[in-house]
Formats: sequence, C-alpha cells, structure tokens
Amino acid sequence: MSDVLPPATLILIRSLRRADWEICSDLVVDSLFLDESQRIAWRAIDGFFRDDPTGRSDLSWNALQQLIPASQRDFLSNLKEASEGVEDGPLERRIVHQALRHSTALKLAQATTDYVMASAEKKEDRYAKIKDIVEQAYMLEERLLDDDKVEPCRASTTISFETFKGPRIPFGISPELDRATRGGYPVGKLGGVMAPLSVGKTLTLCNLGTMALRSGYPVYHFSLEMDQGEILAWYYSQLTGVKYKDLEANQDEILGSWKEEWGELLIYDYSGHRCTVNTIERAIKDIRRHTDQPGVLLLDYLALCDTPGDGDNRYYSLGVAVRQLRKMMVKYELAGITAVQANRYAMKDGRTQMHHIADSVQIGQVVDWMLALSQDETMKLAKQIHAAFIRSRLGYGNPQVTLYADYDRLRVFENGHAEVWEGQDGPQV
Repeated sequence: MSDVLPPATLILIRSLRRADWEICSDLVVDSLFLDESQRIAWRAIDGFFRDDPTGRSDLSWNALQQLIPASQRDFLSNLKEASEGVEDGPLERRIVHQALRHSTALKLAQATTDYVMASAEKKEDRYAKIKDIVEQAYMLEERLLDDDKVEPCRASTTISFETFKGPRIPFGISPELDRATRGGYPVGKLGGVMAPLSVGKTLTLCNLGTMALRSGYPVYHFSLEMDQGEILAWYYSQLTGVKYKDLEANQDEILGSWKEEWGELLIYDYSGHRCTVNTIERAIKDIRRHTDQPGVLLLDYLALCDTPGDGDNRYYSLGVAVRQLRKMMVKYELAGITAVQANRYAMKDGRTQMHHIADSVQIGQVVDWMLALSQDETMKLAKQIHAAFIRSRLGYGNPQVTLYADYDRLRVFENGHAEVWEGQDGPQV
C-alpha cells in the first residue's frame, strides 16, 4: 500500500499510533503530496480532526461513509449510534473525530489509496463518488481560506476613519498602569508578563484575571503548569480576601460566594496533557458557539505548548505559535496575556529587560506589550516587585510601578494602593 499512499498520509499513520497528530501534521507541507487531489483530501481529513470545518461543513454523513471502506462501516455506525445523545457540534464532525481518536486513520488512508487507484485506472463508478467528496472538500477549504482574506481600504471612496476599537480591560492592580495605558490593555491585542523564576508571573497573571472578572469580563485561563484546583483556589483567595491557608477549612462557604456581577471563569488544565495553540483555538471556537462577549485569555505559558522541533527549530516554531495566538485575539475578540520566562541573568542584572527572554526572542518581537517584573533581595524582603512596560505598541510610553505582594491573599497592587481591592485590609507600604 505504501507505493500509492502520499507521503503525508504515511506520516499521519505513524503519528496517530503515538497520538502525536498535531505535532506531525504541522510538519506536512504541500511538497509531500503526489498531486493536488491528495493535498485537498488531506486538508479535509486534517480539518475534521482539528475541528476546523465547524457547522458550515458540506460533507454529509453519507458522503463521509464513502471515505470509509465497507468493511469498516459497521464500526462507524456503532460510533454514530453511541454519539446520538452528544450535543457538541455537527454529528458528522464528532464521528470523524472519534474515529480518528480510535486509530482508524488507516481506514481513511485506505480511502485515499482507493482514490489514487481509481483515478489511475479510470474506474468511473468508484472515481465519481470519491471525486464528489474531494470537490466538496475543496469548496470547504476555500471557505476556510476566505477567513484570511482582507478587504483593502480604498482611500478615494472612504468617508470616515472607522477602525477596530475593542474595549480596554483595566489592569486594576495599578491606577498608574491604567492611567498610562488610557484604561488598560485592549481587546484584540496580545501581551506578555515576563519575569525570572519565582518572581511572580503566575501571581500577576491571576491578579489580572481576577480584576477582569470583577469588571464583568469572562476569563479563559489555560494553565500548563498548575492544576485547576490550585488555580481556582488562587482566584477565590484574591476575589474574596480570604487568606489562602484558610480556604480549605471554609471551602463550602467560600465556593458559594461567587457574585452575579462577576464574569465567568473557565480554567483549562493542561498541566498533564498535550497542548498546542490549535488546542487553545478549538476551545475558544467552542466558547464562541455560546457567546460572542469579548473576554480575556490567559496562557501560563506559551513556551510550554507543544511545538515541533528542538534547538533553532523549536525557537522558530514558538515564533509561528505566538503569531497564530496574536491573530486569534482579533479573530475572537479577546485580550490575551501569556507568561514569559526570563533567564537567570535577569536576576543578576537587577532589572528584567527584553534581551533577558529565555524563550524564543520572537515572542518578544510579536507581542503587542510586555510587562517585565523584577525583584532583588531587598525588594523580596519588603514583598515588593518592580513592574515596567518594556514593550508597547499601544503608543502610551513605558510606565513603571512598584507592586506590593500580599502573599496571604495572593494579591498584588501598586505600592500604597490597597484600596484597589475595595477596602480589604492590606498593608499600606
């Protein structure tokens, strides 16, 4: 069979056996295909696995059956019956997704082989059926590509200076940062919080999420380090003012204290699971099926996402990933923030700067703004963190503040401004 299968399909067969679809499929390029028809068929199959076609798919269940050899249709029929009660997108997409999850890609590969052989042998009865499916896949792909088309602005006929103006999410923890950025960080942009190990990246990220919730915005927190129970505890301590060490003893009362005016908090725990930017986008697409409200996406953190390659290839892949993430912010009306690791020299030099980035330098080049955290031994003893904008495409300069860290309640706030937490008791420094 290998002499007629396109090389890309062979890659996917091997990758599925190791459950590495996204890593290996990201390596597939057009030059791997023997002809245009194989590329189109592959894009359709890959699109279903990645959940890309959404509800606009023209590929019906009957058409999908033609992709599967007759010997395997009983298996898919059982999948169809088992999934009838599941409400998670079009039935056909779920079936293909489940089929691939159950390692039946070999069957889909055989359908690709059937297509190649039918084309070569001019067997019209088989060729016509598969050709119809491939043509539908082609139209589907064209519609997906249409999402990336940009209409030019014709200056001679334009009558206003209208542009995308999404809301701004207040930092909340610092009146100075909100003033200097004219209200906070904007929807449609991607920012970063960079710091050396144990200086406060996750702490600050959660505080920004908490302040967004208090302003009524939904927050989608993707954690690749801490488990969801721990993240949830951090948010409740910050929101309620209950000391972190007292949460467990009072959890029944605390868990029932969520206020109606707060935004919705969704915590995605990928600390023990593979996660790519595509994984995140699929989750956001699912959210957008239910709401179109602008929100905040927190990623802790991008460099822990799975990307192909190592060494220089790894840095390049992270550059591709951060560009994809930034594009998502506009596409789905989100304000994104990712944690970024600083190297050990940042601690030695005293102030975290852009050249201290430990991850791909392309992350620093692509994000729209970067808040750098620094802490020397004196500040550590005083529970203080220096925070400064070291990058901003927002056009509002480079503000910097000193934050105080209330480690009992896992809160940070601008030095001397504990009132941002609504008068909760807190040290005024």
